[in-house]
Amino acid sequence: MESILAIGIDVSKEKLDVSFFDGKKRKSRVFSNKDEGIEDLIKEIEKRIKKEFELEKKLEETKKGTKKSKKKNDTNTNTNSITNSTTNSIANTTTTDNTPTITEVHILFESTGSYHARLALQLLKWKRGIGEHKANEDRLYNIPIFIYVINPLVIRKYTEESLDRASTDKIASETICQYVYEAVSSNRSNISSRQYETLRSFLLDSSYEDKLEIKILIKTLEGLKRTRTRILNEIEALEQYPDSYAHDAIESLKRVLIELEKEIKEIEKKIDNVIKNKEKYRELFIRLTGIPGIGKRTASAIIAYFGTFDSFNDAKEVSSYVGLTPSIKESGKSVKRASYNISKMGNPYLRQLLYMASLSASRYNTQCKLLYNRLLTKGKEKKLIHIAVANKLIRQAFSIVKLNKSYDPIYGLDEDMGKEILKEHERIKEKKALMKILKQQKEKKEKINTTINNIPIPLDNTLNHYPNIAEY
Repeated sequence: MESILAIGIDVSKEKLDVSFFDGKKRKSRVFSNKDEGIEDLIKEIEKRIKKEFELEKKLEETKKGTKKSKKKNDTNTNTNSITNSTTNSIANTTTTDNTPTITEVHILFESTGSYHARLALQLLKWKRGIGEHKANEDRLYNIPIFIYVINPLVIRKYTEESLDRASTDKIASETICQYVYEAVSSNRSNISSRQYETLRSFLLDSSYEDKLEIKILIKTLEGLKRTRTRILNEIEALEQYPDSYAHDAIESLKRVLIELEKEIKEIEKKIDNVIKNKEKYRELFIRLTGIPGIGKRTASAIIAYFGTFDSFNDAKEVSSYVGLTPSIKESGKSVKRASYNISKMGNPYLRQLLYMASLSASRYNTQCKLLYNRLLTKGKEKKLIHIAVANKLIRQAFSIVKLNKSYDPIYGLDEDMGKEILKEHERIKEKKALMKILKQQKEKKEKINTTINNIPIPLDNTLNHYPNIAEY
């Protein structure tokens, strides 16, 4: 009987509560959430796979032995031998039927900020090592291994549906284990399951490590920018006091601000370098920043959290992940007072970035501008309109990545409207080119003025020994 090995892990800062289930037996263990503890967990998984393989081998050998004994018994007239052989055969068949053979391993744990990152990285490294030994005859190297990091809200909803009110780390790991077992089993039985589709969208792939590096840098950058804003606010507040009281404090904060600006620029360079060094991300970055409204910051975040959108089937799943899908609440007589909001169940950082990007997209992105104007004429609130535009933006990003195309301003529009929009885009390009030339001229002028100001003035106040300043 073929089966899967489902492993549910409840991750906390210090420990990992792990539940194993193969369809027959359930076992729970606790490991440390450190390198040594995760290595012990990996060894435990390997031991379970090998144990099943060794048992399977013994059963095969027993079967062969039974066949040989049957042949001997055919030539032997001893009735007792025939009886024993038949008994052994029945026993072996029973054992074979009741013992599940592990054919897949599915490991699931919740996203817990930074606590799950070490576990995810070590499991991926282990999986990669197994993949490099595929030619090995060992059963371990021929079993596919799937690793998922799921949104905690999914498991919470699943727990509520099961009406299980008890809550301990052990029970949590068992619930996670049961979730992954049910989802995968339904798919293996060819039963259409929303639970499996949800699970599949959280599958970790080989790009997780690259995306994690960008993600950490982005989070660090955002932290520094928040600190900068806080310091600027403090300086503004201190400037309300007389100089004799607040001068030293203001100067101190200004020095910190200078260092912060240096660090912010350094991190921005590192993010650019990580993206440039990966060819697929470099091309992706160029296409994403080609969408009007999506700048470097938003494009980097999309790459960090989505990569090439391999884990998503359609744009609706992406919108749900970000939390931009509508959440309608109405019941009975309260229909007139129904609440229409976004779910906010996804990633708050991405949602914030896309909302800010929508402010620009509603002016310069063709499809977003049309959507903005259409909703505005219907009398919708501006905040709601910008959320709709943000949703449109992430859908555009998904489409150009999946279809491997660049942004097309007239995509989905009729011919006449397309021509008008293309003319407008040409005018915008010309305007941008002119602005760039003016900016270069301004920088050149400032550079010349700086050079002139740095020319030392001779004591006799004459400029006979210097070139004609008018030439500058």
